[in-house]
Parts: sequence; structure tokens; C-alpha cells
Amino acid sequence: MTAAQSLTTLNAGTRQRRPALASPARRHSAPQSASRDELRRHSGWEYGHVLSGKLDVQVMFETGALELGDSVNFESSTPHRLSNPCDEECVAIWVVVRRQTQP
Repeated sequence: MTAAQSLTTLNAGTRQRRPALASPARRHSAPQSASRDELRRHSGWEYGHVLSGKLDVQVMFETGALELGDSVNFESSTPHRLSNPCDEECVAIWVVVRRQTQP
């Protein structure tokens, strides 16, 4: 596990490594691309905010079109997929917050 994948906390003077609870990323989606062909699901909650371009977010059977300044959040265990149907790149800030597990 790399430092970017874990959080270091101090507990009673000892260092303990725990799995990261939040995974932030600057997401670049190429024109006419999709995150994958099939819907995806995993644990946690997702938050996204579009910085430029457009992004389609499909959650279950509904698809929403996000543009500059738009945000979305949804439970990650709900089947979902991201796609960029446009001719320009989409840049977004994306954060996946996972449920805390016992050490």
C-alpha cells in the first residue's frame, strides 16, 4: 500500500496505517469516451464536480448530463457509469468516500 492509498494517524504515540477513506482525483475524460461498457458498482459514496466540458452520469436507469459547475453525488453500490459524449475533453474533480472498516 502506498502513502497515497492510506492515511497515517497518530494513536497513543504509535503510528498506525489505515485504508484511505477518501480517494480524490482530477478526472480527465477523453472526447467520445466512457468509463467502461457495463455499469459498475462498489462500496462507498461518490461526489463529482465538472470543471470543464460535459459528462454524462448514468445511475441505474437514469442518465444526467453535467456541464461546467454542475455537481453530482450518489451511493457507489448503485450501478453507475460515466461517459463523455462530446467532442471536447471533460475535466472533473471526483471523490470516492469509502465506508470505514475495522483495523
